[in-house]
Amino acid sequence: MAIEHRQEHPSPEIEYSLISIRDENDLGTGRFTTLLKPNVLSTSRAILSVVVNVPVFQISVNTNPDTGEVPVLLGKADGTDPISRKVFLLPANISSVIAHEIVASFKNWQVTGLELDGKLLVKKKPPELQLRHFEISGRGSDRVNPKIFFEAHERILEELFGREWFLEDEKRKSSHPAYKSWKLCTKLIAQNGIVKWPDDAQNLPAMARVILDNYFLLVCSGGDISSLRLGSFANYGDDNVRRRLYSVLGDENGFESLMTELAYSAWHISKGHEVRA
Repeated sequence: MAIEHRQEHPSPEIEYSLISIRDENDLGTGRFTTLLKPNVLSTSRAILSVVVNVPVFQISVNTNPDTGEVPVLLGKADGTDPISRKVFLLPANISSVIAHEIVASFKNWQVTGLELDGKLLVKKKPPELQLRHFEISGRGSDRVNPKIFFEAHERILEELFGREWFLEDEKRKSSHPAYKSWKLCTKLIAQNGIVKWPDDAQNLPAMARVILDNYFLLVCSGGDISSLRLGSFANYGDDNVRRRLYSVLGDENGFESLMTELAYSAWHISKGHEVRA
C-alpha cells in the first residue's frame, strides 16, 4: 500500500510539503516535495522542511540561501544518527522572488538526488583527505612525498618479483597480498600520492600494510631507509636462507608467513639485536 501525505503551510516560508512512498513496507524509498513561497530566498534565513513518523521515519531538507547549500538527512526518528546525509548546491543565479519546488529522492535509505524546479542540483563533493608527507625514521630523518614513497614501494616489489610477474596472468594473482599492494601503489601514484576521501577510505588498512611492509623489507634486507632502496639481505642469512626467501614469494601463504617473519626480525634489528635466519 502506498503512503502519501500532504501538509499545508507547515511553516511561514512553505506553501506545502508532500511525502510520497509507494510501498508502506519500504519506507526508505520515495520522494519528498517542498514548495517554497515567493521571496523566501531573499533573506539569509534557512528554511527547514521535515516529515517525522516516530520512531520509523524522518527526512529533512534544509534550504540555506546564505550558504547556497541544501543538506538532506534521511533516517529513523528514534534518536539514532541519520542513515544518509547529502548536501546539494543551489544555483548561483537562482531567483529569490518566485516560488520554488524542491524534490528530494531516496532509495533503500539513501538520498539519491535533489531537484529544484525539475532540474537536478549538483551534490557537494566531500573534502579530499590529502597525505602530504610521511615521517620516515632512520638516519637523518626526512620527509617523503607520498607519491615518491608509493613509487619506491612499487619498485621494491618489482625488484623482488620482477615486473613481468605483476603484468602476467593478473586474474590468477589478484588475491596475492603483494599484487594487491602493487595495484594500490599504481593507483595512488596515478593520483599523485593524494588519498581521496571518502573514495579511498576502504584502502586505508591496505595503505598501512604497504608502509609497514616497506619498513620490514628495508630493515631486514639491509636497505637504505632514507632513499627507500632495497638491500641484498646479505646480513639476514646465507645463500640458502636467501634462496628460501625468494622461493616462497609467489605463494600467498608463503608470502604472508615470510612477512610475519620479517616483521619479527625487523623489530629485533631495530633494537640492535643480531638476527640470523
